Order: sequence, then C-alpha cells, then structure tokens
Amino acid sequence: MILKSFQCVFYLFLVCVLSVDSSYVKVEGEPCQLNEQIWGKCAHISRCLSSLLDLQRQTHSVICSFQNREPIVCCPDCELVNDTRTAIVSNDGAVFFRTGQKARDKCIEHLLELPSSCYTKGLEGFWDDEKQCLKYKRKANLGTSVTVGGKDAKRSHYPHMALLGYGNDRNTAQWHCGGSLISKNFVLTAAHCISDTVLGPVSFVALGILKRTDPDNLWNTYDVKRIITHPEYRSPSKYHDIALLETVQTVKFSKDVFPACLDVQGFIDLYPKREAGKPFSFEQILLNLEREQTTEDQSRATATGWGRLGKNKPLADNLQEVILQKFTDEKCSKLFPPYRLLRNGYNANWQMCYGDENQPRDTCEGDSGGPLLVRAQVSYCVHTIIGVTSYGKACGYLGDAGMYTRVYHYVPWIESVVWPGPY
Repeated sequence: MILKSFQCVFYLFLVCVLSVDSSYVKVEGEPCQLNEQIWGKCAHISRCLSSLLDLQRQTHSVICSFQNREPIVCCPDCELVNDTRTAIVSNDGAVFFRTGQKARDKCIEHLLELPSSCYTKGLEGFWDDEKQCLKYKRKANLGTSVTVGGKDAKRSHYPHMALLGYGNDRNTAQWHCGGSLISKNFVLTAAHCISDTVLGPVSFVALGILKRTDPDNLWNTYDVKRIITHPEYRSPSKYHDIALLETVQTVKFSKDVFPACLDVQGFIDLYPKREAGKPFSFEQILLNLEREQTTEDQSRATATGWGRLGKNKPLADNLQEVILQKFTDEKCSKLFPPYRLLRNGYNANWQMCYGDENQPRDTCEGDSGGPLLVRAQVSYCVHTIIGVTSYGKACGYLGDAGMYTRVYHYVPWIESVVWPGPY
C-alpha cells in the first residue's frame, strides 16, 4: 500500500523532528519520561499514534533508542495501533485508517484537501487522568440541519454536484442531466445521460454552480475526454443505468467543488475475525463505528438536481434538494413490474426506489444522473452516494417513487475504471 521509499523518507523526516533522550537507551516496553509530569512507554514509532500527530504539528517526540535505524519513541498512548503508516490525519487533526478498499480510502484521502474549517469524524486524543495516558475516541457528532422537500439548496452544500452539457460549444451548450464528482477526473452519472438525441454525446461537465443563471466566473466547466458506460448496459433498457465521465483537465477542489464518497457497505468486511485473546485495535473500533452508522439508516435519503419542478413545469434554476423515503423491495416490485424496458421487473440487487407515501415528493425529468445521498460518515462536509437517479413515471404523484441505480453493487467496476491497477 505504502511504497518502501516513502517509508524511508517518512522515518528520515521523523528523525529530524524527534528529540533524543540521551540519558537512556531503552527498548520497547520500558517506561520513559516525556517531561516532568508525563511518562510513557517506549514503542516503535509505527505503533505510536501520538507520534504521527506530533509530525503533523511539527513538534518533537522523545526517542528511546533505534531499532534497525527506525526510532523507538517514548509513547504516552494508553494503547498502541497496528501501523501508523496506514493512518491519515485530516486538516482538523482527526485520525482515519486506510483499509485497502480503494473507493473508501480515496474518500478518506480527499479529506486532506478539505477546507480546514470542515469538521471530520475520525479519532481524537484525550488525556485519561486516572490511567495517566492518552486515549483515543471518535470525535463527537455535531447536530446538522437539512432542508426537506423540494427546496432550494444552499451554495456549497453539495460541492460534488455536476451539470452535464451537450453540443460543440460551451457558450451554446444545452445543460440537461446531472452527475456527481467522485475524483479529480471522474464524474458518476446515469448511462442514459451519455448522449442527447439531437446534440449527440455529452461534451462538458459544469461544477461549482448553484444556479443555471450563475455568472460565468462561478462555472467550473471541464471538457469530457472519455465516456464509459457499464459493460452490461443496453440502451434503452433500465438495467445497469450507470456511467462514468472522464474529464480532460484535472478538477481543482474548493469549497464549491469537492468529490462525494461512494457507498461501499457491501464490499468491505469491517468486522474482521479476531484472534483469541487479542484486543480490538483503534482501527477496528473506528471502522466498526463507521459501518454501524453507514448501514443503520438509509430509510431516508436526499436527491438533488436541476430537473423540472413538476410535471409540465420548467427546469429548476436553483439546485433542488428533496428528502425521500425508501420503499420496500416488495413495494418497488409492484411499482415497477416487468415491461419491455424492464424485462424482469425491479431488481433489488441493482436498483432501489425512493419516494414519499404521504406527500408528492419525487425526482423529475432532468434530474437523471444525479445522486441519491446520505451524509458521509467521515465528514459533515461530504456526502455518500448510495444511488444514481435512473428513471420514473410521471413525477410528483402521491405514493409514487423514482428508480435509482444501487451504487454499492457497481463499486468494483467503478474502482477498476477510476482507480485502476494495484493499490
């Protein structure tokens, strides 16, 4: 995962910012003193989480000794981690661990480019007066408010949102479908959005806008280099309605342009088997919490887009957000029975349907390709895409629902395109 050459540079740099306790040459496990009040135990630097945080703060850790030229440091932590080289420290000092799951790890790595004011949800340290050592726990949740039901979205609230343009000229392009930025070069959308019947293939991706009428300086427009539809998609079928757009230029992140995470709940075992007698690691504690909160409630999700404001109504100028309820697979099967474009009817493995049984809430024409979202479990500034808006019947009818492509089923394919090769 981490190149050996990087590890060497990592350790060499650490040596430059560490201070050596010249009075003692201590081995792992021996007690050591950081200052007049604080004691610790000597530990390999790759197992001491506070040393990683010292590096970020550019403060000095105390060296007990060296082992094969690698520092043994005086560690004040109550417990040791498996390997700090799998850790990532966000701008606000929260700690996360890579797992080897590409989509999730890339989501974590993107946190390094978040604005410093953005609150993340990793581990943070606190001093345990009773045990006289540094403990770690997940940062406390913050209360958040979300606008409900077909309302204008606020600027910067959905920085992953993309509007797709068709035609040969940016100035005269027609902007129809939606999409979601997921990396510095890729936008996730629906397969049926890759081409317009009159204007041809999608040519442009606009990011960073809230309104169609935003001034030119707010439009971050990128040329489409490559269109990749899912290999099993067969137009005009409604199955496997998912695609990726690669941009020619590398996307520049900002508070208004930032990628969303992908729902990886179906493709990573965050509960690895424990060896008898071994305690839970910090990594596992954090991942357990992440999974519990990701999977515990997708009964409601937010759909966003610039589609029509209702049947026979104009396209929205301001980005719209609407909170929808998840329908049961049984209800979805009744709402979407077999027909010529859905030969076998609703498929719960590939699809999901959301709507509202009490109010006429729905996505509409022009919202296709946009995301169905839940709040990401890594940061309050980031969302997780659980679905891609695919199709529906006439929008806005009470008790009706829209169909969404279920993202986690397609994560391996997305990873193979967006992040190919070994990791």
